[in-house]
Amino acid sequence: MGTRTPDPLIKSQLLYQLSYAPMGQKSLMTRQLYTLFTKMQVFIAPPAHRKGIHTYVKCQKHMLSSKTSTGAKRAQEKQKGEKMKKIAIPVLAAVIACPAMADQYHNESFWDSLDPYIALRVGAGYTNLNYRYDGYKESLSDQEMHARAALGLAMWCHRARTEIEWSMLTKLKDNNNFGPHKVNVDTKMNTLLMNAYMDFGDYEMIRPFIGMGAGVAFIDQTRDVTGIGSATDKPTKFSAMGTLGVTFDWRVFAVDMAFRYTYADVNSGIHNFAGDIGMRYMF
Repeated sequence: MGTRTPDPLIKSQLLYQLSYAPMGQKSLMTRQLYTLFTKMQVFIAPPAHRKGIHTYVKCQKHMLSSKTSTGAKRAQEKQKGEKMKKIAIPVLAAVIACPAMADQYHNESFWDSLDPYIALRVGAGYTNLNYRYDGYKESLSDQEMHARAALGLAMWCHRARTEIEWSMLTKLKDNNNFGPHKVNVDTKMNTLLMNAYMDFGDYEMIRPFIGMGAGVAFIDQTRDVTGIGSATDKPTKFSAMGTLGVTFDWRVFAVDMAFRYTYADVNSGIHNFAGDIGMRYMF
């Protein structure tokens, strides 16, 4: 005996409600109608046919859940795409805006807006020398003052710059006992470094920066040992520096304030800790 269908009058009434339902509710009502028809078929079907109808309904539910999970995955992928757009658009805008900013301030093409500059800096600090003599190692230290001059190039809307820098430091003068000997040491150091700096932040005028550099140190060192005599050494050694500071940029000129560490490979090492203030003029 075959499965009987619901009464045609009930069908027509439900389909009439569906045809006049708002667009946003039709999908939900279609599912409700399908569920209702299935339950009616199960109710009026003979007992021998009910098991087959139940199996069919389970299969339909499985297909519906698969479609729902696929739709959810597509929605998640779409959300990820929107997030990537939100990240990519500001980055692209920054890349495009950089040449535009250069044109705004210099009325030139991007490549012509690369600004050469000259910089002068002064400061003071503390120098420590680890000195070896006659098998003994002691620490010598002194306060110092220094002056620096640099010729460089600012690029990427003044967010990065590279330069060659010459520094002159006052003498380190100190003495210590190395075993039975008292030793006086005078050390004069000048450095020639190639430096690179990178600014951070979206601030147009005030920006923090970091910098690193490497080059050579020119040393003039005199050692005077009580009761023995003096000796002079003038080596050229490796030197490096690291710096952290803030720049005040007015496009034509800028003021830099920084803390700086300089190392020179002399004896067991010269370590200089200093504060700098300087001005750069772009031309």
